[in-house]
Amino acid sequence: MRHNSKYSLFAFAMLLMLVCGCEYYGEVPEEYNVVQNGKLTSYRLTLLEEYGTKADPLIINDSQPINLKVEAIDALGQVIEGHTANLKFSATNTFIGRNGWQNLDITSGDTVTIDLKRGVGPIRIMAEDAVSYSVGASDIIYLPEPSMSTIQTPVGTGDASPWSSHFLHIELGKLIVTHVGLTGFYLTDADADAYNSIYVYTHGIPETDRGDRLKFISGTISEFYGLTEMSFPDYEVECHYDQLPEPVLLTSSMLSDNDEMEKYEGSLVTVENLTVYKVDETTYYNYGQWTGKTGDGGEITIISRDTVPELDPRTFNGTFSRMTGVLKQHYAANPDWMLMPRDECDVWGFGERPSFCDSEMPETTCE
Repeated sequence: MRHNSKYSLFAFAMLLMLVCGCEYYGEVPEEYNVVQNGKLTSYRLTLLEEYGTKADPLIINDSQPINLKVEAIDALGQVIEGHTANLKFSATNTFIGRNGWQNLDITSGDTVTIDLKRGVGPIRIMAEDAVSYSVGASDIIYLPEPSMSTIQTPVGTGDASPWSSHFLHIELGKLIVTHVGLTGFYLTDADADAYNSIYVYTHGIPETDRGDRLKFISGTISEFYGLTEMSFPDYEVECHYDQLPEPVLLTSSMLSDNDEMEKYEGSLVTVENLTVYKVDETTYYNYGQWTGKTGDGGEITIISRDTVPELDPRTFNGTFSRMTGVLKQHYAANPDWMLMPRDECDVWGFGERPSFCDSEMPETTCE
């Protein structure tokens, strides 16, 4: 094979530029242009209109068509006319089309419409060619920043979070810790009224206390037998002893409406005039669970053995005037909606109420 010293010298100069950051001022050999012309390296995705700004993000109610011009680009930055390919369009923290992505056959220069179902934060639509592995990305599309309701509001008839398996970072809202356990804590956005709470699974003792307000929370969203969780979290405590949100009163009509109950998953809730309805010895021994019936006839699973060990539903024949706790869901339980009192202060009508339950919270450090 004939050695082209001029081309080799140019290639060496290009390599030297990459290594030392130098600029090349020599003449570009025509042979180099010939070799690189028409050689696919990437795709250029051009938004044909503005879709939201940082100050005024795009709101997607159901779906939003995004119009893009798609061009195949060679190593010289020139458009490859007539190039055809099948491209997969996707975006981080965004759902495109039916499955979260959209495959389209394109010819370089085509205008395509991407069906954006929902998304959060600043995103770029990406295209990937499975044959050549060439990729491209659009300019930024600004969508609303994620909130607790972003995680918890279901889509369609299912009750799972639409963001399961996604990593989300949340700073919006007043994020208050309402209960702390051995392997996680419950968090509520006190600025919202529904779809505003979640269980944060820390896989160990959390570094939080009840009443802490968080500056932010980040983690991966997952589902555990119906309970939406945020796992492997990162968070920062902003201040202490903030006002806890008022618990939501559950009625029999709410307890029989799964969609209504879903609004308060992970939140503080309360029931009134609760009696012991059913205790299965095996279930109580293994999981500390029993079935209670509210004054208006609603049924709910109670988990009390570990948090209020002195309460034994097998021997209690009275009525709890009120019981408060965090709301969980577990598909294997019956009923699958579960109230877990945080401690003896969440139970009224069972023995003498401890005096410390009604003591004032220390002065808040939150502004």
